[in-house]
Amino acid sequence: MSVKHRVLQALAAGLLAGTALLPAHAAIVVGSFDPAFGIAFPNLGYRGALTVRVPDACFALTPGLITNGDACSGGQMQVLNATVELYNTSTPGTPTLTTLNFSPASLFVSSALTFFDVVTSTNQLLGINTSGSTPLSVILHDPGATGSVSDDVDFEGDLILSFFAQLLPTVDAAARLHACANPVGPVCAIEADSAPALTVFDPRVDEVPEPGTWALALAALGGLAAARRRRQATPQA
Repeated sequence: MSVKHRVLQALAAGLLAGTALLPAHAAIVVGSFDPAFGIAFPNLGYRGALTVRVPDACFALTPGLITNGDACSGGQMQVLNATVELYNTSTPGTPTLTTLNFSPASLFVSSALTFFDVVTSTNQLLGINTSGSTPLSVILHDPGATGSVSDDVDFEGDLILSFFAQLLPTVDAAARLHACANPVGPVCAIEADSAPALTVFDPRVDEVPEPGTWALALAALGGLAAARRRRQATPQA
């Protein structure tokens, strides 16, 4: 192996080792919620979870409301996925009637609310604000516990998921469904928001490197591959 090849290989190996030592910069946080919809659809319940990506630098700031455009984030806050299960609150065991999967692209995070966790002595996620999502069309008809009409869940229309968090007048972090039942053009037979559902966020359950870290690792692997190809192409003495 030539000196040049050995230098390239050592450099690539050093870059890979360096990426292993670099701190992770993006926290993955999971939130969950489980409320009844409310008076508009009394037997409709919804429960779900979302996974949120928030740059680690934002957790290093003084706890409070941090916008996605702040320097710590640069627009990198993102809902990676969000699902909602709809169920009949009158049915024992509340089996799922249907599951809604909301597109991450339709749940833009405008800000995140952090707080200081005295148990872990770290800043944690309390809530996020989104601009809502693309409506999902749903048709539900489920006989309730007694099979009577009053126990049924009947819904045909669109549901929109959103999350909100605010500092004042009270600290509030919640999920909310907006329902448009039996829409005819722009008119809804019933249009209502669910009662806010407290969204409980776990501490940071996983961490991933920033895109720059991945780029560094890929560059290192590329250097190794190039050196190997050149070595294989060189005739042996």
